[in-house]
Amino acid sequence: MNKNDFFKRLMEIDGVGDSKAQALYDAGYTSIEKLEESTIGEIAKIEGISRRIAKNILSDLFPEKFEEKHKAAAPAKRKKSAEESHEETKEAEEETEIVEEVKEVPKIKPELPDSEKRLMDLKLDMARKQPAFLRQEWFRYSRLGKKWRKPRGLHSKMRKNMKYRPPMARVGYGKPAAVRGRHPSGFEEIIVHNVRDVEDINPAKEAVRIASAVGYRKRKDILILADEKNIRVLNRGGE
Repeated sequence: MNKNDFFKRLMEIDGVGDSKAQALYDAGYTSIEKLEESTIGEIAKIEGISRRIAKNILSDLFPEKFEEKHKAAAPAKRKKSAEESHEETKEAEEETEIVEEVKEVPKIKPELPDSEKRLMDLKLDMARKQPAFLRQEWFRYSRLGKKWRKPRGLHSKMRKNMKYRPPMARVGYGKPAAVRGRHPSGFEEIIVHNVRDVEDINPAKEAVRIASAVGYRKRKDILILADEKNIRVLNRGGE
């Protein structure tokens, strides 16, 4: 086979053009017989030829030989991957044995009489049904934001309670007075700034919320004392 026939045969392979055929010829692969003695890795070392193209060349020129090599290499690869997966499973089991089981600590509940429990359920039900109170024309001007302001305009249709206007915050939406301002859990919230504030807390009815200005050291002391006295800290973990 002369050079032209060799180039013509190479260019019939997917991904091989004139430049890649010339690169193979310059690298010493001047005949199909020399390519047969080579491997994918050796051919891929030639500049401009990737492993994919090298694989295409060998599989196209020598399909039977390439399939035999591929089948012979496949079981060894599967065996290796199985051994690796077994080792990984074994390591994962060992790590699981080392890690201690972390038990979920139930949140402290308040001690409420039946009447207050009923009012708390009513309060939560009313809160779910309560509409969002948004200021007049909040949808028209983005600078107003989604917050409540009482409408005060002389000709305000919202202030006059005309139809198809947003609801206004009014006394009728108020929650039962006995549980008004309580945390959803039923506790009365007490803001604390130091350890002394925690000492007067009633764990049965009151829960503490650590002030935002409290530093790390004082916060740690407050949490330790609260745990000792079985007091619930509402912002321990963002609750």
